Amino acid sequence: LTNKECNQLIQLAKEEGLQPSKLQSGSTRARQQRDQSTRSSSNTWVPRDSTEVADRLYRRAAHLLQIDESLLQKRPDQVMHEHHHSIAESLQVVRYKKKEEYTAHHDFVYPPTFHRHQPTRFATVLLYLNDKFEGGETVF
Repeated sequence: LTNKECNQLIQLAKEEGLQPSKLQSGSTRARQQRDQSTRSSSNTWVPRDSTEVADRLYRRAAHLLQIDESLLQKRPDQVMHEHHHSIAESLQVVRYKKKEEYTAHHDFVYPPTFHRHQPTRFATVLLYLNDKFEGGETVF
């Protein structure tokens, strides 16, 4: 991403309203809860069709993953048909301030059995929107 795109995403996240991050366990319909001992960051969700920069990011992710971009949420100019479904969530923008963290965890939930498309997280594409930070680490 260019510096301009990173700054646009950071600004968009601020405008959307960063909220204390929550945890979800079990199914996709599970109750979300705040647990600062595990996850102390703030986050917001940005749909693909909200801005051009978000759409570009989804297209690049599809290219990186070598999959059809139409699988990653609907484009701003696209009409979703009943038979179409997405294997991607909205873009999650997370902000970590000094001493905030997300302890070791698994990024997976069981989709509800009654959902006809069985959506779940297909892949995680992790991007850092700034490069001037100290400390912190990401381990897979």
